[in-house]
Amino acid sequence: MASPNKISKSKRNVEKLQRKYLQEQQRRIKPGECIKYIKCVIEAYSLNSCLISEIRQQLDSNNIKYLINYDKVESIIFWERSDQQTLLTTSETLVSEKFTREPNILHIIKAEDFLEGVQSKSIRQNTEKLIKKFPNSIVTIIIYGIKNFNTNPNKKEIETVLLEIQIKYNCCHRCYETYTEIAQVIVQFSKAVAEAPFKMEQIEKFRDIDTFLLNDNKDCVRVEGTAGLSRLWQSHLTRLPLITLEVAETIINEYPNPAKLIEAYSNTTEEEGKDLLSNLKIRRGFGPLQANKRLGPELSKKIYILYNSLNSTDTL
Repeated sequence: MASPNKISKSKRNVEKLQRKYLQEQQRRIKPGECIKYIKCVIEAYSLNSCLISEIRQQLDSNNIKYLINYDKVESIIFWERSDQQTLLTTSETLVSEKFTREPNILHIIKAEDFLEGVQSKSIRQNTEKLIKKFPNSIVTIIIYGIKNFNTNPNKKEIETVLLEIQIKYNCCHRCYETYTEIAQVIVQFSKAVAEAPFKMEQIEKFRDIDTFLLNDNKDCVRVEGTAGLSRLWQSHLTRLPLITLEVAETIINEYPNPAKLIEAYSNTTEEEGKDLLSNLKIRRGFGPLQANKRLGPELSKKIYILYNSLNSTDTL
C-alpha cells in the first residue's frame, strides 16, 4: 500500500503537469506562435505544376508547414492543427502530437473545368458531393483563369450558378487570374485559420462586457477608475478631421470632459452652439515665439454637428 506522502507527491506532479499543459496550449494559440502548429494539406491531383510550385514558394517564405498529396481526385486544400499530447506521469514525457483537421476547405477549380460544369449542370452535383464528404466544413471555391475564356455560358448564368451554390451549400467563391494570387490567398487563409482559436477566445472573453475599453494595442488608452479619462478625451478629439493635438488641448482646457461640452451646448441655441468654440485661442509655441490663433467658425460648426446632429447623413 502506497504511503500518504507518495500519493500526495504523485498528485502534485499530476497537477503540475496539468498546469504546464494548459500553459502550453495557451502559448500555442497566441498570434505569432500559432502559425508554427498549423499544417497546410494540399490534395494536388489535378493542380498545375506551376501553381504547386508557386504555392510551395509562398508557404516556405512564410514558414508555414505543408504536405502535398497526389493520391486524391479532388483539388482541395485544408489545414490540420497540432495538439500537444502530454503523458500525466512523473516523467513529464511528451508522447506525440495529434493533428486535428480544421473546418476550412479551399476547392480549387480551373476556369475551363468550372465553365464545363456550369454547362453540363454537374457543378452543383460536385459541390454537393464535396459538402457530404466533408460535413460541418466551410468551403470556399477558388476559380482561376476565367478571364481568358469567352463568356460561354454567359455571365448571368455563371453568376446564377454561383449564387445558387452559395445559398444552397453555403459555399463562397473567389476568382483569381494568376498563380501568385492563389498562393497568396492560401497563405492568408493559413494565418487566419491559425489565429482563429485566439480570436474566438477573445470574443468569448468580452461577449458579456457592456463597455469595451481594452488596452490591447498602442492606439488604445488604458482607463482605470478616473485615471486616463482626460487622455481618452484627448485621443477621441484628435481622431476627428482637422483637430490637431494643440486644438484638442485648447478644447480640453475649457471643457475637461465630453459631459461639460454637451452641457454647454444644451444651454445655447443652434446658432450659438455652432459658434461656441470659434473664439477659443489655440496656443502654438512657447515664450516669445508663442502665437495664438482662433479655432474658427468652420471647425466649431463641425464639432457642434458631431455632438448634436440626429441626422445620420450629415457630413463633417
